[in-house]
Amino acid sequence: MLHYLVTCWYGGFIMHNFVLRPKPIAAALFVGALIFTLIHTALTLFVGDFNAAIFHEPLALFNMNAEASIPTWYSQFLLWTAAGILFVVGFTTKVYKRHWFGLGAVFVFLSMDEGAAIHELTTDPLRDLLRIETGLLYYTWVVLYLAAAAVLALIYIRFILALPRRTYVVIIIAATVFVAGAIGLEILGGSIAANSGETTTSYSLSVAAEEFLEMSGTTIFIYALLDYLARQKTKVLTSFRVSD
Repeated sequence: MLHYLVTCWYGGFIMHNFVLRPKPIAAALFVGALIFTLIHTALTLFVGDFNAAIFHEPLALFNMNAEASIPTWYSQFLLWTAAGILFVVGFTTKVYKRHWFGLGAVFVFLSMDEGAAIHELTTDPLRDLLRIETGLLYYTWVVLYLAAAAVLALIYIRFILALPRRTYVVIIIAATVFVAGAIGLEILGGSIAANSGETTTSYSLSVAAEEFLEMSGTTIFIYALLDYLARQKTKVLTSFRVSD
């Protein structure tokens, strides 16, 4: 259990004590990801093309391949949550502070990228540079992000292995699931898009699988962080003071 204490001052004193339980929180977050995936999958199988007129509003809000959609907001929320917990760990720990804060910054970027699709800005320049027009690397941004992931792994491997065994095992599982979706299934989706376009049922289903793995990986990571804080018997105190 992680104890979270919030205190506020404004002409008086208010205190709230929250106990955060990692497993129920992770289970609830996972159920959210599953629900959005099932909705997207059901709509895909029902119509097959999210560009169809029936999807314009409001069903298009459940398109996992659109930036302006509820599933994308949820994915951003998960990434921001992970970033926030990483910063909390950074503030409360005495060792590897820079690593915790650095990883928090990475998740802030991932959250922004999820909503703003920053990675897509690199697709055309890399496609021209690498002279790729089809195939598994059709979405050429994966080359850049694979390289970034490899560099990040080299920087953080010593830090991860210095964590308690339970924590680093769960983090490695989370990273594997996330990368399998964000890069592995993105490569598969790129191949499908190159051969048959982005409006097919097969492409839409690959997007659902990709996003589900990304959200699941982030959820597992959130669980690992909360469990780590709980086992460190961490108590977080947040104070707010409002003045005229």
